Amino acid sequence: MQMKTPAELAKIRIYSEAPAVPYEVIGTVQAKVHATTAFSREPTLEEVNQKLKEKAQKMGANAVITVEYKRQALSLTAWKILTARGQAVIIKEGERKPEKALVLAICPNCYERIPLNSKFCPRCGARVKPKK
Repeated sequence: MQMKTPAELAKIRIYSEAPAVPYEVIGTVQAKVHATTAFSREPTLEEVNQKLKEKAQKMGANAVITVEYKRQALSLTAWKILTARGQAVIIKEGERKPEKALVLAICPNCYERIPLNSKFCPRCGARVKPKK
């Protein structure tokens, strides 16, 4: 399979829960990003989502659903590890509904699932910036 362009890769959607439309599960997909040294910046949600999208597109998926994030401080070979795991799926395009049906967002600090219009994360207390 030929690699997709960045514009095509951007069409692959990431969902924190299963969408309320028909879809076909292809398989589990997992991605991991980490800092190269203890003094490097922490990996971002965008970086791990990009890796999820790349792996999902190789499987022929157009979305990743039920994505869960986990942060680790260090392992034997890496620091500040951020992993993401979800199900690579094909969402039936003709039956796709608007994204506003999703009711959860992800806290940018602890990666916990939170209500979409939250101002603060109920788990860690971090301020959540609403999307404009």
